[in-house]
Amino acid sequence: MKTKKEKILFTESDTSRYVNIYQSKDGKYLFVNSATKEDNEIWVIDRDDPSSIRLLVDKENSGNAHVDHLRDFFIQITN
Repeated sequence: MKTKKEKILFTESDTSRYVNIYQSKDGKYLFVNSATKEDNEIWVIDRDDPSSIRLLVDKENSGNAHVDHLRDFFIQITN
């Protein structure tokens, strides 16, 4: 029997930010969104390789962004 060990993939230490997690429409990726009213940063996790978390949109240049995955591309919508 296989058991899964817990592993922390993302921690947000800034209490002024809120964090939400959503799945891409094709189900291949999970996105971690850490945001305020002014900006956000988005991390992506490949569902086949959860240790592959990487920063996709940094908060310094994001404004308010939303990301999804379609076919072989990440699509970013921003203001």
